[in-house]
Amino acid sequence: MNSENINIKINKELETLGDEFIILLTSKPEYYFDSVLKTVKFITDKGMGGVYITTSRPYRFIKNRLEEYSTDTENLFFIDTISCMAGESYGERERCVFIENPTAIEEVGMWIDILMDRVNTENKFLIIDSLSTMLIYNEITALKEFSQFLISRMRLTGTSGVFASIDTETQNICGVLSTLCDKTIKV
Repeated sequence: MNSENINIKINKELETLGDEFIILLTSKPEYYFDSVLKTVKFITDKGMGGVYITTSRPYRFIKNRLEEYSTDTENLFFIDTISCMAGESYGERERCVFIENPTAIEEVGMWIDILMDRVNTENKFLIIDSLSTMLIYNEITALKEFSQFLISRMRLTGTSGVFASIDTETQNICGVLSTLCDKTIKV
């Protein structure tokens, strides 16, 4: 599958959803990051803004790649849980909050609320990139509880969501989440 086919598949799947949705996006490792970036592009092109939680790649790398895709990042805030482990200092800078590590899921939850209040669009979204990486740092039970909590909160607030995962590594958690999501998209 090439980049154009990924784009077509994602657009086709996402076009069937309304303004409020929660999806589980699973992908083969070789298509994963491209799938996530194209999903964010599609959502922001609809005029939505939100919070992007990254546990696998540094904020600046993701922001640069989104800009290469001509993605509007004006109403996009980031929670970076990985950069501090590589030497970035803890705290809030630019449009990003740097969290000490991916195990601090309670802190991530707190920052989601704060940053969502700063999003300046009517329809908002949250993206988790990625469940696969979060499983490296967190027990599966804690991650399931956190994901279920986020989904319940998104449903109550009318926030859309994308839970992204590499499909071969998180079958146990994806089975649970697929029942809570509106749609599972496999790339």
